[in-house]
Amino acid sequence: TRALIAGFMKARTENLLGNQPRLADFLLRGDSGTRASGDVTRGRASFEMSHASSGGFWTRLRYARSREDALDSTYALAIFGRHIALRDNLLLGAMLQLDHAGSRDGIAEVEGQGWLVGPYAVYRLPDQPLVLSGQLLYGRSSNTVSPLGTYRDHFETERWLATLELTGEIVTPDWTLHPFLSARHARDRQQAYVDSLGNPIAAQQLQVSTLELGTELTRQLARRDGQQVLSGGLSALWSETRATGAATERSARLRLELGLGGTLPSGGRYKFGAFAEGLGSGGYTARGIEASYALDF
Repeated sequence: TRALIAGFMKARTENLLGNQPRLADFLLRGDSGTRASGDVTRGRASFEMSHASSGGFWTRLRYARSREDALDSTYALAIFGRHIALRDNLLLGAMLQLDHAGSRDGIAEVEGQGWLVGPYAVYRLPDQPLVLSGQLLYGRSSNTVSPLGTYRDHFETERWLATLELTGEIVTPDWTLHPFLSARHARDRQQAYVDSLGNPIAAQQLQVSTLELGTELTRQLARRDGQQVLSGGLSALWSETRATGAATERSARLRLELGLGGTLPSGGRYKFGAFAEGLGSGGYTARGIEASYALDF
């Protein structure tokens, strides 16, 4: 039971860290409007929708499902945020995150839902295209586990999440680059309980830290019927996982993205792209395609 819960906590924490918003965009790109996108890889599919208003209110919704052998997993995350501009180059805000995760492997099943809440800040250096952003969130989760498919027990966890990111902007006559360096850390602690068979299930803790260095780039392509945008990105990701009673896990991998988008006569923006992740790691690999559509209103 403890091993089943540990695997569930690890997958949920990695999903949570991997789906955090890029706060620097509020000052660098001024994203507003509503956007929907989806992507698919072998055994995995996801859908995301976001909205941002000029008044500082924004939301992100994401749903993903994956299947590998007998393991079927789902993850959903909803984020609601609101910030105010203290100055033209300083935003202060708070966000609420709600997530749901489920995992079924044969007859064994774990699922849960939780929340995180806390402040965030975005600061742009005066007269410099360099943005520093960060957030600190605290939350809890309520979960159920059925290790044998015959009974179902309840357990709770307490969690923290912190991120710190430095993002720049380099504009040349042909390209716009956004280099970035981000550090993220999450901790989830399961509380001890006694299961339905009278067995004590000891407490355990999981910590995941990631460090990512990379750049995103775009290039405008002129056409007679409007504008098209060529985009791409390259990043290196290092991660470390520490869990109670287990050896520390460390991994490093590369991610490459390429895309082509444009603007429709209606004002909507579309994008088609492809990505490859895990390059050079010798272990985890993923490849896929994605499509998105955005409309400001």
